[in-house]
Amino acid sequence: MAAVRRPRPQPDDICVGVKRLRVGGRVTATPRPAPPPIVEPLWLHVRLVDNRVKSIFHLAYTDTGDDILAVVWNEFGVDTTACGILHRGRPVPTYLTCRQAGLTPGAVIDLFHQFTH
Repeated sequence: MAAVRRPRPQPDDICVGVKRLRVGGRVTATPRPAPPPIVEPLWLHVRLVDNRVKSIFHLAYTDTGDDILAVVWNEFGVDTTACGILHRGRPVPTYLTCRQAGLTPGAVIDLFHQFTH
């Protein structure tokens, strides 16, 4: 069976980093796929189990662009140490203790999303 040849990358192809392969004694460059586009941050509402704090929190992107981690800030400007996750743009219902989120221990949160600001 004949080998299928890939088309050579064109100069206008988006290329983030290059992986070099040695084929038949010559080195060829294979472009990696472009990173996903930056998504507009969503506003998320959180409610602590004890209903003490309701707040909107800021989003920070991971280097993969798939998951978005968020840290909740209460009305005193103190980190409530809760964390929510969006996977590939879809919210994941999450109940995390602060220790599980890798942050300072605190309350468990009920996380849900809302698309309107």
